[in-house]
Amino acid sequence: MYPRLLLLGTILLLCTFTLPAQSGRVIYKLISAAEAHSTLDEAAKSLPPEQREGFKTSMKGMEAEYPQMRFELLYTPEHAQYRLIPYLPLGDELGHILAKSTTGANNVYYRNTQKQEKIKQVEQTGQRINVQMPYEEYEWAITEEERYIGQYACKKAMAVVDYYEKARERQIYYELEAWFTPEIPLPYGPKGMDGLPGLVLEAGVVGKPWSTFTIDSLTEGLSAEQQKDIRLKKGKTISKKEYDAYIEQQIKSRQ
Repeated sequence: MYPRLLLLGTILLLCTFTLPAQSGRVIYKLISAAEAHSTLDEAAKSLPPEQREGFKTSMKGMEAEYPQMRFELLYTPEHAQYRLIPYLPLGDELGHILAKSTTGANNVYYRNTQKQEKIKQVEQTGQRINVQMPYEEYEWAITEEERYIGQYACKKAMAVVDYYEKARERQIYYELEAWFTPEIPLPYGPKGMDGLPGLVLEAGVVGKPWSTFTIDSLTEGLSAEQQKDIRLKKGKTISKKEYDAYIEQQIKSRQ
């Protein structure tokens, strides 16, 4: 009897040490995974001559901001929240605004596994709006490719985004690449790139400069204050369809 109890105790002890982190904090940074960048001179060609220098100054300011930006994902098994960590701009105000806009840093991304709920929180005219996103927003295809990111064994997944943007009358098409670790079997990731059977440690748009978010650090466990911070702040709740219609109306009013 005693050997059996000893064996059971050993198994329970081993399980305790091998359980994945149930809560934690991930810090992501931006990297430019694209192989080729168009020069600022090429990008400015379509503008009137008097606007080109100002455009290039703002673009340089924007690209200078990217390496400084850090994003935080706080998670528990129940829910997670992703957002920008506030920081001081480097100098060019328009460059700072553009850097935040192009990386989704003005938004907060929230996922609740118990309620099967996914929300993108935006601010419009000083009001918080909670946009209800599809819980399984992306149709991920998990590939055979594997690699280590830090100490974590990761698998590669791909998804295609293809839709018609009515507001600007154009077809949108791009591919997402994500690396997730089954070692932390929670379906969270940066900037709403989630829904995989493991925590996403790196993800971004294929071929687009400064669109890839990769792990900078991962800390297991959360303080009581951090667990409170995961809760989404109150705001007006609308559907994605309603939000898209609102954006379309805003764009048309500026034309």
